[in-house]
Amino acid sequence: MRKKGFYLWSLLVVLLTATSCSSDHNEDDLPAKTGTFELNFTFEGTSEKTRASTAIPETSWKNINQIQFFLYDSKNKVVFSSIVAPTNSNAGLKTYTYTAIPVGEYTLVAVANAKSDKDNVTTYISSAPQTWTEGNVYNMEIKDLFIKHKPGSWSTAITGNTGAKAVVDKLFPHTEPSEIFMGYATGIKISTAAPHKASVNLKREVSMMRVRIDQKTHKEAKDVDFGAATASVILYRLPDQMGIGNGNLGGIGTTSTEANAVSVSGAFSSANSNNAYLDGNFSLWKDVIVFPNNGGRANNSATTATADDSRKYFVVLCGIAKSGHYYSGGKQAAAGDPVFWYGQIKEVFTPNTIREVNLILKTGGLPTPPDKVIDYSGLEISVSEPEKWSSNIVVSTIEM
Repeated sequence: MRKKGFYLWSLLVVLLTATSCSSDHNEDDLPAKTGTFELNFTFEGTSEKTRASTAIPETSWKNINQIQFFLYDSKNKVVFSSIVAPTNSNAGLKTYTYTAIPVGEYTLVAVANAKSDKDNVTTYISSAPQTWTEGNVYNMEIKDLFIKHKPGSWSTAITGNTGAKAVVDKLFPHTEPSEIFMGYATGIKISTAAPHKASVNLKREVSMMRVRIDQKTHKEAKDVDFGAATASVILYRLPDQMGIGNGNLGGIGTTSTEANAVSVSGAFSSANSNNAYLDGNFSLWKDVIVFPNNGGRANNSATTATADDSRKYFVVLCGIAKSGHYYSGGKQAAAGDPVFWYGQIKEVFTPNTIREVNLILKTGGLPTPPDKVIDYSGLEISVSEPEKWSSNIVVSTIEM
């Protein structure tokens, strides 16, 4: 996802009719009576509101690699699935029509950007990692189809440093997840006669952490480079999985694993078009897609809540020492060595929200990251109320 100055949410319109046309999707073992459904979906604009940083990422067809549709019955078994890859055109409406759908009443699920061989996720069927296809999800229970983080790697600044590498060898790195969207409709009635129409809002199921760095207020971190390609931001204690079913059958799970981490390497940006990202002494930023950690959709409305202790994210910031930098405690760093700051984020991340994490660097940092979540007195985090991705931006302040 590339950052832009506005956000578009998507509207998936699903029209189900009884017309006849050819299809080869999941036709084995179908009932004698079947119907047809037609999928029409497009993006529509929403308004933007002002917050501390005002840049709202754009959503267009360029953000969508593919969408997979699932129809599942009252027993939560998938009876039909199809994968579509919208073209990156300006056309607002796209239409797909399928036949040979078993007559019955279903729930429709639409999942975008969750294909293991193309996106930064790993999809599962039961306990086995598998790329979802139109065929291998057929007759599976919807609860047995879920998404996990994809294994990744650490920055070479970390793996190339003996002390830092010894620590992270105890942890498991993963990639920044893809921008997952989901949408649902219930009471989908496929028949041989009257058509059925339904509308589904396709919305982000992920959150965003906007990291902003202040290394000006205090001088201890002035000789650290965050514009280096080997700088990184890391999150410990990742949620274990994300389901795709409607309501509480889907969404983020209730458990997290402390040793699993998202590691995102690359230079922090100083670009600040229209003052959309930076103000005051904040001079660098990076947007990172993360899974929500609120324990499930039943908790989506509790945007000001404190995260459960077993699910709280722990953020680690890694910069690169310049000549003359001293770690906290007085030891001089060699030019090119990694420098780390870290602390726990108490509040929840909820779907479709941006949480702005303001890092105020008060110390010279440390030569190694922790091998587990720990208390660190040099870090202070405060978080304001989260807002929807399409409006305001959450503000968090962290002193390190």
